[in-house]
Amino acid sequence: MKTCFSIVLITIMAISFASAEIDYHPRLIVAELITASWSDDASAYTGIDDMMNLYHHGEVIPVRYYTSDNGGQYSSPSVENLIQGYDIPCYPSMIVNGKTRVSGTSITVEMGSPYRSMIEKDYYKPAPVKMVILDFDSSTGHAEVQLIMLSDSFSIDDGILRFILIEDDVDADVTNLARAVEEESFLLSGQNGTVNLETTFTLDPSWNEDNLRIMAYALDDNREIIQAVSTYPAPDSYVRTAIPEQRMDIGTSSGLYEVSYFTIFNMGNEINLTISVSMDNAPDGWLLTYCDEDGLCYFGPLNFQMTTGEYRKFHANIIPDGPGMMDYSIHFQSGDLTDDYIIPFRYITNDVNHMIIDGDGWQNYESYTAEILENDQYTYGIWDTRYAEVNYAISDYFSSLIWITGEREPALTSVETDFLENHLEQGNHLFISGQNIGKDLTENPLYNNIDFYHNYLNAELLSPDTDQREVYGIEGNEITDGLVFSISGGDGADNQYSPEKIDLAKHSGTEILLYPDDAVAAISSSIPSNARVVYLAFGFEAIADYSERRVLLLNSLNWLETTDVDDHTIPEEIASMRLYPSYPNPFKLNNNGNGSRSDDRITISFDIAQKKLAENITISIYNIRGQLIRKLTDPNIQNDKGLVTWDARDKYGILVVSGVYFYTLTDGYDIQAGKLLIIK
Repeated sequence: MKTCFSIVLITIMAISFASAEIDYHPRLIVAELITASWSDDASAYTGIDDMMNLYHHGEVIPVRYYTSDNGGQYSSPSVENLIQGYDIPCYPSMIVNGKTRVSGTSITVEMGSPYRSMIEKDYYKPAPVKMVILDFDSSTGHAEVQLIMLSDSFSIDDGILRFILIEDDVDADVTNLARAVEEESFLLSGQNGTVNLETTFTLDPSWNEDNLRIMAYALDDNREIIQAVSTYPAPDSYVRTAIPEQRMDIGTSSGLYEVSYFTIFNMGNEINLTISVSMDNAPDGWLLTYCDEDGLCYFGPLNFQMTTGEYRKFHANIIPDGPGMMDYSIHFQSGDLTDDYIIPFRYITNDVNHMIIDGDGWQNYESYTAEILENDQYTYGIWDTRYAEVNYAISDYFSSLIWITGEREPALTSVETDFLENHLEQGNHLFISGQNIGKDLTENPLYNNIDFYHNYLNAELLSPDTDQREVYGIEGNEITDGLVFSISGGDGADNQYSPEKIDLAKHSGTEILLYPDDAVAAISSSIPSNARVVYLAFGFEAIADYSERRVLLLNSLNWLETTDVDDHTIPEEIASMRLYPSYPNPFKLNNNGNGSRSDDRITISFDIAQKKLAENITISIYNIRGQLIRKLTDPNIQNDKGLVTWDARDKYGILVVSGVYFYTLTDGYDIQAGKLLIIK
């Protein structure tokens, strides 16, 4: 019956979309590798080759610049001017669409995953401008490009059109080589407004005219590449997508959620397409449909034809059935396409227990956190920053965030630090880890935000790189007491190239993890907004042992979410009875999972007026989220004194994890509460 209702609801809620002139176009991605002849860029160029196996020239255009510093025959004054404008910290550096970048080489660079991550962020973004090459003569170097404004709400007052002359197959090791760069200024506004720009390159007789290509890209007033065009051949048949909103949504865990429209463009010859949807990772009972621009909705595949230049709009409908997260995809298939064209999306309900911010690029380091939450039966969502920039609505639903940065460059973008400042100023909390956070925020001229590092993470960077790989907890600390682990080897991610040494900066805080040389590896702190922060100067994903990862994460989350019981939550005394602090507190578990005291139990004592009936006394234990762990119903009461003991096990006889717990005393009339800490 529920399924039938959902189908009817979909039909009723589908909004008819009147076709109108489209005001955006798919964006051609520009990937610029800046290097030098003395730079060891072999892994970087291998990464580009692997990246281009995933994309074609109708999607991404790679170009390679050599600096004049020992660049020899591969450089030129105009290329050097462009490089200087990018303020490169080291070679090689990959820059995507004039903004995001990865510098240096590594195993992940050689695999191409950081490059793919940067491209993925821009791949589906719409461009307000369309570009057309009107002329390119490789024998004279003349090039002319037309820009067409598609949006009536976007204007460019101080734009730059950059022409890049590229030579392929220069030698066995060098291709996509930028020979020369020319620039023209422009302004463009008004829907269907156009501007034509041209230039003529001075050709060198040593260049192979047959291998010369032209690429041109438009920079807006903020010097972001908003569109590009090239003479590289694209496939005869291919499609592209532009998504005006984002590929991630947060919504309710019941009812129907209508995702925003996206547009599929036919960029090649006439083509027959089949559209379908798939739930790639979804809780049981969830449903997914899609609708076209006429408001007709479908469960199964739909066949349709598209002429050259035609576009069509679709959107998904999600019908969740409880808290959780769903990955789903829109598929376009055709015998004319080399591969299926697949668009991934994600939906997260606003009532999951925890939100993970996946800021590690193309890696899957968030899985180390998700595994713990799943095994401990917490619901969670993963906000993937490749899919969408962090949304300020996240803070409205989730008071604590788990942020994983991996070794992405930068560890945090300016958009993300702005978001986090707002999140923490609201009194929300943060668990964040990463080996490059301090270096990027304090030393990188492109991404530094020292105020954020000092004032919000409450940290001072002492060293951007340490050779230490062992980490120790602080005795008596409620988060890390008893923890000893490695951030190398084991079943963790073997990715710690430069874990950092830090110290407290400004606010009250605590050193919670140390390296063997007593340098600080992690801190916890409270900032003036009453927000709490746990900051690891290494990657959480690298902890070599699952049990140590689990204890550190859960203890951290418990600490972040702990209410100040003495001041706000629990009344100190009720006239008819009195609850005393538990003993010992904290209660320490030994390595065998038993208590450290001879009786292996926590004692909770209380006073009660004799007029109350002893048989009504109940002690209840709750975890930090308010979930009932155990009821203790058989206290020892003599006269008006009572006590009960607890073996730190839940109602199933399983030893609880370390962390903060609450206990309540009730006699059927009144209630009192206290707080206790269990550490390993």
